[in-house]
Amino acid sequence: MDDGNEGPFRIGYVVRLAAEKGVRALARLERALLDMGHRDFRFVVVGEGAEEEWLRNHMRYAEFTGVLTGLELSRTFADFDVLAFPSETDTFGLVVLEAFAWGVPAAVTDRGGPQFTVRHEISGYIARDCDEFAAYTARLMSQPDLLSAMRRAAREQARATSWDRILKGCMKLTRAAGPPRRLRSTVFSLRPPADIPLIINPQASPLQESRPRPSVFSRLATALQVVKLL
Repeated sequence: MDDGNEGPFRIGYVVRLAAEKGVRALARLERALLDMGHRDFRFVVVGEGAEEEWLRNHMRYAEFTGVLTGLELSRTFADFDVLAFPSETDTFGLVVLEAFAWGVPAAVTDRGGPQFTVRHEISGYIARDCDEFAAYTARLMSQPDLLSAMRRAAREQARATSWDRILKGCMKLTRAAGPPRRLRSTVFSLRPPADIPLIINPQASPLQESRPRPSVFSRLATALQVVKLL
């Protein structure tokens, strides 16, 4: 794994371009970096959504790739120097772990789930506001040795992430919370109650009906598989 990339510092973002993801913070981050005198950087925005037009109109140092998958997405991840993830609503933010799998540190907010994935000042930064986002990003831009160390730490954190570790953490939290008053262990069954009818879309084909929907767990499994293969 390379410790850095030639050319401008690449600030990555990979997720839906939706208001609830806080994507307009990217434009504020760009403005803050420019005000600090930085010019040798580039935002790489992967995804699509209702906020794309606004971002295109308010960002000067950004390229928009649209939706990427497979090898193309993997190569794009690997070219990032840092992942900027300003969402305050994500409960987990799997994209952070995906970035770590490619040795890319992440800057996230102090609200929502991603802050519990990032190890502050080790595998990334947890920012309280746009000013801190900009300061942390600028620090990585100007300190290549620090960036290299964070890349290695992010990669090692991804390597240490496993299903066993995740499940043990869930069980620990469950025990700490204690049993609910009225619920029984049957609430953890994956089988729906018999009195709830299965809703079938009459317009869908049998193949579509039988195909499971992608879940956060399948995406997590993919990220963990990447760690094993690299």
